[in-house]
Amino acid sequence: SEATILAEIVPTDRNLSSVTVNITTPNGTMGNYTMTEIIDNVYIYTLDNISQNGQFNFTIWVTDIENNTNSSTGNFTMIVPLLSFETPTPSNYVIRNQNWVNVNVTVLDPLNTSAFIDWNYSLKGYWPMDLSNTTGIYDNSSYENFGTFEGGMNATNVKTGMFGAALEFDGYDDDVDLGANSSLSLGTGDFTFMIWEKSHQTSYDNKAVLLTNRPSDASMKGYIFGVQNTPYLYLTQSTGNNITLSGETDVTDSAWHHIAFIRRGTNHSIYVDGAYDSGVTGSMKNITNNQHTYLSYGHMGNCAYFDGVLDEPQLYNRALSREEINASYNNGLYLLYYNFTGLTEGDYSYSAHAMDTSGNMSQTETRTVTIDFNPQISNVSAAPHTVGFGYNVTIIADVIDTGSGVSNVSVNITSPDEAQGNYAMTWSSGDAYQYVFTDTWLAGQYNYTIWATDNSSNINSSSGHHFHVSAQASMSIATLKDSYSGSQYINITDPPNPPENYTLVARGFTWNTYYNASSGQNILETYPGPVNYQEENETWIPINNTINSLSSDHPAYVYGYRTGNDQGLYGVYFKSNAQQEWPVAFTFNRSDDPTIHAIRSKLVGVGYVDPQSNWAYQYLQSVQSSQGQTNDYSITYPGVFTGTDVTWSYGNTGLKEEITLSNATKTILQNHPPSQYGLNNASSYLVFITKLDYQNLNLYNDSGLLDGNITISDIGVEFKNILGQFKCALPLGEAYELNNETARQKLTYRIIHLNGNTYLLSGLDVSDLNAMTFPVVVDPTLTVYSSSNDGYIYANNANYNTVRNATSGTVGSSATTLYLGQRKFGSTYFVYRGFILFNTTALPSNAYIDNATISLYKNSDYSSTDFLLTVQNGQPTYPHSPLQSTDYNKDYYSGNGGSFNTSGFGSGYNNINLNTNGISWLNKTGWTKLCLRSNRDINGNAPTGNEFVIVYANEYGSGYQPKLVINYRNQSKIKNTGSTNIKGYLLIQVQYYDSGKGVAPRWVVDNDTVNETSPRTINSGNQLALDTIFNGKIRASNLQHGTGTYRVYAAFRDPDGNILKTNDGAELKAWWQFSKT
Repeated sequence: SEATILAEIVPTDRNLSSVTVNITTPNGTMGNYTMTEIIDNVYIYTLDNISQNGQFNFTIWVTDIENNTNSSTGNFTMIVPLLSFETPTPSNYVIRNQNWVNVNVTVLDPLNTSAFIDWNYSLKGYWPMDLSNTTGIYDNSSYENFGTFEGGMNATNVKTGMFGAALEFDGYDDDVDLGANSSLSLGTGDFTFMIWEKSHQTSYDNKAVLLTNRPSDASMKGYIFGVQNTPYLYLTQSTGNNITLSGETDVTDSAWHHIAFIRRGTNHSIYVDGAYDSGVTGSMKNITNNQHTYLSYGHMGNCAYFDGVLDEPQLYNRALSREEINASYNNGLYLLYYNFTGLTEGDYSYSAHAMDTSGNMSQTETRTVTIDFNPQISNVSAAPHTVGFGYNVTIIADVIDTGSGVSNVSVNITSPDEAQGNYAMTWSSGDAYQYVFTDTWLAGQYNYTIWATDNSSNINSSSGHHFHVSAQASMSIATLKDSYSGSQYINITDPPNPPENYTLVARGFTWNTYYNASSGQNILETYPGPVNYQEENETWIPINNTINSLSSDHPAYVYGYRTGNDQGLYGVYFKSNAQQEWPVAFTFNRSDDPTIHAIRSKLVGVGYVDPQSNWAYQYLQSVQSSQGQTNDYSITYPGVFTGTDVTWSYGNTGLKEEITLSNATKTILQNHPPSQYGLNNASSYLVFITKLDYQNLNLYNDSGLLDGNITISDIGVEFKNILGQFKCALPLGEAYELNNETARQKLTYRIIHLNGNTYLLSGLDVSDLNAMTFPVVVDPTLTVYSSSNDGYIYANNANYNTVRNATSGTVGSSATTLYLGQRKFGSTYFVYRGFILFNTTALPSNAYIDNATISLYKNSDYSSTDFLLTVQNGQPTYPHSPLQSTDYNKDYYSGNGGSFNTSGFGSGYNNINLNTNGISWLNKTGWTKLCLRSNRDINGNAPTGNEFVIVYANEYGSGYQPKLVINYRNQSKIKNTGSTNIKGYLLIQVQYYDSGKGVAPRWVVDNDTVNETSPRTINSGNQLALDTIFNGKIRASNLQHGTGTYRVYAAFRDPDGNILKTNDGAELKAWWQFSKT
């Protein structure tokens, strides 16, 4: 608000030197101001930005050039609305980076006021009626849409209104032409039209028009805002395409009413006196035409001129909020504030206005706020997403800022070692920025964040992005010899290049070796027993356990044998019926003739024998007629005795015989005990009688040659020729419960010679048999080995410490399973310790072992308390081969070479990965011998129940036996086994071990043979043969340090000389020691 002070000042005979005015405001503040001459003798001063209401006193002071003075006093009173922006309204020229602005206005006036905000010049027309001349009314908006009087209207139509002056219409032909400026066009956008009206008529026959752009003169395109008895809104785009809304409140009652007509999207509403009145939803109509806009206009169908007084009409091209409508209606009751949301980037101007009931008008300064969002970052990518060592990665991002524009873009990259770097990205085209990252010498994930800043210093970032440097490779090196002298070249080995990824390299009796071209590793797979046999041409062939039908031209076919197998260490042939003569023939030297180099057998009967009654016996039943049924590697003769089957199985080392006694057999035995035949139940044995033909062989055990009738109850017997050469063995068998193999009893053998025949009686104490749960399996077996390379030894006692600390135990080396762990059965403690022996002589002396795994095939899990099955070492002495009872002694074994938790004991093979200790125990020049113990046995934790597992032993046969798999390297190469190409700088040196050097490192460079300054590329799946680079470059005589220990050292490095590390952290370096003599 402002006030202007005018004064006419007439000088007499001297010119004036100054004219000033001293003003005292209502709050007592004083100020002196210079007045300006605007025309002759007329001086003026305008006091603007007045923020106080009340009486202002002033004194005008005049001084001439002679310092003569004069003064005149006066006063004026200001009663105007005082407006001010309050927090959180932004200050002028503020830059904001959010899409909303809160405008909060305080209006001070003792009178009632109407207040509103002109946001970004959205007020298209404002005719307060207080500013007029004889021809019309002025538009107080920024668009100056002057309203011209028509129908005889003139200045006399200006009356007292709701807020200052108003305009009276006669209801006959009075209207005001507001013009056809495009600022008045509403189109399909939001709008608000507000007006105060006081109708002289209490009812209209037609719609009395308040504001219209005459749609009837524009093919029914336009709008009408009016009243009848209630407010009326009519929007039309064409004939029949319109929206009509009639209000609910009577506004023709000769009282002042504030009406607001609003379109917000598809919602149309009417407010009366600040309150919501009615609304309707409808599609948005385009209501712009080329007609003039009028206040009151009745020259249309169903329309009438308004009869009454109108004040404060305001037209906006936005939808005002309820708060703004209320503040316009009565700012004394309703505060003026609004949060303008959904803003886009750009400059927005706004001002606040108020008028009181006396017509005093006031407005704030016009402020400008700039909406400038953070730069927008999108389409972030790194290409390629995965690269190998030394390959570039291009980081790309689109950055947009439609406000102040992009100032700079950068990328922050965090390497796998947590080192960070900030790099400026360069503009490439359009909205795209890029940076080419070259420092890709660390394997792993690189995380990066894009940062963008605009010219208003707004900052945005896009994080969570990454790319990978991936390298899967191995490096190995070995010299061709372990010692060099004179002028010999120090050459390194040549890596093989097999045609397939996984290639069999060689076979041996108990092992196979392979080469894996993908990993660059050699693999030694070794077993406790044989897996291959040797043909006469010395070719090693895998053992085939399958029992097949014999062809009619097979030599054994002539003797009545119909099935068999000689694809292993021995041959075996079977006749069709168990009653035939010699139905089973075992050829210990793989003879295809079952009559020579053979042991033939026939199960003839079953009965009782009582050793305490001078070997008195009772024959119970002869073998029954039974046709053999072949199944893969076994043949079964069912029902050879009542309820009893016999099965022969072809294994890698022996022919396994299993006589299975069913519950039907048990019933017969219980109904016919030994006492029924005059024998002693307590001392009698149930025996299965087998007739044997072992031709010119002799029987032996530890005591020497066996002759005559003998009893065997501790160890088995061996079959040797006349020269004492071993041919095959009959280990002492066992009987066990079919459904609980832990319940086992050793057999007793009785060999008798009668009437020129030899009989084997496989016996089991009747008392022990009756205590077992049927079915029961009796297991006498022929083998081509006299001993096994695996087994277990157990001890039992009522005192746990006695068991654990025992120096010897019972050997179970001929069983098909290994017991491992501890148990408490009743009041008796058992400790089971396993032993496995592997022939590892196939390992080259220069083999570099990467890893090794022992695999054990699950039979049963009795570990109600889980434990760690642990590998220990007792080499070179323990365990013996064959096992000895004293090998049980725990003091012979120590260390932890790797372990397996039985909580994960699953079907099939279970792996124990050897650790560094276990790998160091592998013997490259002989047999590797290991002990398997429970960690609870090692720690001395007494069992409270079952805590043991059973795995298959070597005797069980192919596919189940324990195995040791060793992965090793002894080639000189870098093998890229990954999916990415890699680069690096090759270094190969000969280094001397200086034992006299006081501190490490004691390896010093003797010859820097290969030190490359340009990178090499090794493509995915390829290998770099180091011998082609190194060999022929250095002789032993070139070495500077004389005789001693040297090594060839190789490394693949980055440009700074750091050794490259693969995905698993392994450094690409290798060395091999040799000596100079």
